[in-house]
Amino acid sequence: MASCRHAGLLLGALAVAISAAAFWKASVSETSAGLGSARSESMAYDGSFSAPTPALAVQSCQGPRLILHVGPGKTGTSALQDFLVQRATWLDEEWGIGVGFRQSKAAAYDLAIPLCEENRIEKDKCEPKQNAEKVTESVQYIKSKLQKRSLVVVSSEEFARPTFSSTSWQCFKSLVGSGACFSVVVVHRNAAAWMASVWAETSKLHSAPKSFESFMALFAGQRGADVRGDSDPQLQILNKLNEEFPGRVDAVSYDYLEEVGSSLSAFFICNATLRLTGEPWRRCTESVPSPKTVNKSPLHAAIDVVRLARTYYTARRAALNATAPCQPWPVVDLRKRGVQSNPAGVLIAYNNPAVAELAKQLPQKCEILDGLFESETQTWFARTGAERPRSGSKPICTVDVTAMTPEHWQLLGGLVPKCYQ
Repeated sequence: MASCRHAGLLLGALAVAISAAAFWKASVSETSAGLGSARSESMAYDGSFSAPTPALAVQSCQGPRLILHVGPGKTGTSALQDFLVQRATWLDEEWGIGVGFRQSKAAAYDLAIPLCEENRIEKDKCEPKQNAEKVTESVQYIKSKLQKRSLVVVSSEEFARPTFSSTSWQCFKSLVGSGACFSVVVVHRNAAAWMASVWAETSKLHSAPKSFESFMALFAGQRGADVRGDSDPQLQILNKLNEEFPGRVDAVSYDYLEEVGSSLSAFFICNATLRLTGEPWRRCTESVPSPKTVNKSPLHAAIDVVRLARTYYTARRAALNATAPCQPWPVVDLRKRGVQSNPAGVLIAYNNPAVAELAKQLPQKCEILDGLFESETQTWFARTGAERPRSGSKPICTVDVTAMTPEHWQLLGGLVPKCYQ
């Protein structure tokens, strides 16, 4: 399937079970409209509320709260999801928070992805092409938690994907029903660092990765402007959330949390979910353990090593083909096949000590690219009122091919297979 990639009782009118067959026949025009919303308040990290963001006046909501963390990806999402799943019992017993999914990526594969635009049978209907029963099971699990707890949390970066459209949100809201009070949490990361992390994540399992420069150009060129005239991906995510959940969007900076030595888990639980301030907030943040980094990216230069190795092999193959015919460099994407399916000898950057060591020996160019995205960054923080980090980003370092000497190329050649046959 294509990737597009919260105690208290529900209102008595909410049934414990829904009929999936009946719902899938319904069009999204039948979406419930009882999602009340209050003025959105942007939270400073110390638990105080500052610079409230003006929001549309909407009817207040009295039901249990469903707090959705939407990412986007590469902003600590996997670490947060692992924390929520692993500490679900503690969150329930200590804070009365229900976790609305049972495995780290369950909300993605069993809920968000099937509702993405390309994975529904019709664009204006909710029925997914596949995994309809998984969607129903996931929603039923969320609703069962909402019947027992007044606070339920769900996390998936797939909610922030471009193809999780307005219709997708309407489908999701309609499935959950009108008794839940929705709010969302979105994270911002320094644009250059975020793009570099996305590039590394999508490239580390690929035997023919693009350069960072090519990736940035492609990444930026793929998106047209939205209805507000914004083409920046993080602004587009924010705009869509503000449209779907007016007055109920909590925004935070990944870099700010890192700067003050806190975690997304602490913010999500203590600020966005429990909405604590003062001493209760301090005790809460101290009780939330800092999760370990998940899906850590390799050195950026390691991606370049694989890319340049392919170039080296192709040149050598052209020179030797007359006497020792070799097959072209194998193009393999293990994101689709799985790491364990890597054919012997195919070079990738993921978990490859030889590639990582060579990356340290090659000349690198390091650039701070904050200026390229300053206007968009200012707009995001102005719209959300979130605390902005005081320090700038770290430089992004890639291999400087123009500074490579014959000795560097010789080192690279020692890593390249002689001949694929």
